[in-house]
Amino acid sequence: MKKKLFLVLSMLCVLGFSGCQGTDTEEGRTSTIYVDSQLTETPDVTGEPEATEVPEATEVPEATEAPESTVTPEATVTPEPTVTPEPTVTPEPTVTPEPTVTPEATVTPEPTVAPEPTVTPEPTATPKPSAKIRELFPLAEGVELMWSEGGVIITKKDGLYGAVDETGEEIVANKYTSWWVEPNTEGQFALGSEDEAICFDKKGNELLTICRPSSVYINENCITYSYMEYSEEENADGVYAAIYDLEKAVLQTYTQTTTRISAYRVTPVMEDEFYITWKGVDYADIYRVDRTTLKQERISSHWNRRLFAVNGEYGVASENGWYFGVGLLSKDGSEELMVDINELLKVCDLDVENYSYWPEYFIKEGQHLYNIGKQMVLGLESKTDNKEYYFLLDFTKAEVEERELGTAEYSWIEKIVSNPEDVVVTVKNKIYLSESGNYFASQDDDRFYIDAKGNIIADFADCSEFVGDYALAIEEDGMAYVVDKKFQKVSEGYPADRVYASGNVLCIEKGEQTRYLYVTE
Repeated sequence: MKKKLFLVLSMLCVLGFSGCQGTDTEEGRTSTIYVDSQLTETPDVTGEPEATEVPEATEVPEATEAPESTVTPEATVTPEPTVTPEPTVTPEPTVTPEPTVTPEATVTPEPTVAPEPTVTPEPTATPKPSAKIRELFPLAEGVELMWSEGGVIITKKDGLYGAVDETGEEIVANKYTSWWVEPNTEGQFALGSEDEAICFDKKGNELLTICRPSSVYINENCITYSYMEYSEEENADGVYAAIYDLEKAVLQTYTQTTTRISAYRVTPVMEDEFYITWKGVDYADIYRVDRTTLKQERISSHWNRRLFAVNGEYGVASENGWYFGVGLLSKDGSEELMVDINELLKVCDLDVENYSYWPEYFIKEGQHLYNIGKQMVLGLESKTDNKEYYFLLDFTKAEVEERELGTAEYSWIEKIVSNPEDVVVTVKNKIYLSESGNYFASQDDDRFYIDAKGNIIADFADCSEFVGDYALAIEEDGMAYVVDKKFQKVSEGYPADRVYASGNVLCIEKGEQTRYLYVTE
């Protein structure tokens, strides 16, 4: 009897134990964790991938490794608490995973807000490292800055010219009445008087003295010039041309055997070549000279044509004889693109009969250049009301026809553009070319920039020509800023009334004070 009673009690205990174990397993599978007031279901230890959804955790790898504490299964696996029903009601060990809650620091949004300084526009108004701009030393009272390039600054004091370096130290004293040549990238320049030009290097050492010059240029370590030469022979006086090679210390002069022929104009050496225009009584010949061989080669012969300078494949020439013309001449003389100025005025509806004209130049590395590719600017002034017009010309679509000019006794054939309406891009009060692609222009009281097609691309209260990749622009608040080619500010603001460029120096006028920003490329 006792044995039967023992067996019955044993079976009842086994059945009761198995039922309690199953209830603990089901209730212990899930728990809730509160992070940032958001309820998230965390399926036991398999909930670890939740941390990979928080982007901040990729910046702080330690926080993603912290959940290892949730892998410790001792609290949920240990069977001791399951013998009694209390652990099933109080799952505190699994609900309080403090180590997993600590990643709150990575959830906080501050790290994502921190990059805001890169979005705010203020940095565009502070200098960029690529903008090689610094303020020049203040000039002494009564001293004017005239031009700057190659570490040399031409100055003027009491009507006399001199030069200083970038630190303000004197290179050449202010004692010359004439300023002949702007400094080039090597810092070579020329000062003197009406009858004499003295060429200097950037330290103020004299390189060459030219008597009775009519034009002087210094480039590629060569000095090219024209000068008056007197002769005891009748009608033998004339203007001659010469080149002085600074590297070889060799002087070569050029003359024409025919009397009454003068060097009408010379150009600077560009890519080891320069040009001489010889002018006679009824013709003008243009010769190309090779710097190495020093030999002349005639490339053009016309009534009264002269070549100003060559830039790339073309140079700018003018015609002042049986017609008034301006245009391009290829460097070998094979292509002539000359337009009649009177026809330009007609297609632009400008009633100007008596005028003077000139091709407008810009300065690059101390050299006077007149074209960028097939584009140039023609300047014209009415002698009636002194009003100026600047024509942006593009000869890309120019068509040329042959015309007979002259008289019944003496005539010749000229090649002249037949479609001037396709050559004129725009006409303004002022236009200055720039290799930046942004051409300074003005119309009445407006100052702005145009592109190669004549479109206005930016306008300001006032602005300067571009110096390399930079220019000055005054906004409506009266503050001047240095801007890049995209017209983004790269400097702090300066109070300004007027801005302009002088060589590679940007100048800011405010009242009687002028500040100079020195630009180096």
